[in-house]
Amino acid sequence: MFWYHGTDRQAAEQICREGFRSHSFFARNMQDALEFGGRYVFYVLFEEDPGDPGDPDDWQVVIPEPVPKDRIYKLTRHLRFTLYEDRAVLRRQWLVACRLEHGPQAELCDVCRGDGDVDNRQGGTDTCRRCGGTGCLVDGRKVLQ
Repeated sequence: MFWYHGTDRQAAEQICREGFRSHSFFARNMQDALEFGGRYVFYVLFEEDPGDPGDPDDWQVVIPEPVPKDRIYKLTRHLRFTLYEDRAVLRRQWLVACRLEHGPQAELCDVCRGDGDVDNRQGGTDTCRRCGGTGCLVDGRKVLQ
């Protein structure tokens, strides 16, 4: 069965030469690999399912040992073109999920606005300290995961 690993160009070149390092992440479907890893997506063969197919939250796995390059079926590069996006709709979905998990009093974090990440000075992102990366607050406090 194929699992997918998304990454950037530089890391893809290294993986093609050396294979995957230990503790690499793999996604059950290609869309998750694209969204969370990057636009270079590897199709990687696993003889047995490394995840738990009965677990609906099992969309990704971490493989503790190195994965050799002879298990790579192919590498693809995807172009992402967003033609329309409404972040307000996305934040409403986050709020619904937050309240389903933590109760009707839960609210989105006022710092990260439900995203769980905040921009840093280096042009990347950091985990929001106010909500601990959950994007959700209950009575103005972090929720426990």
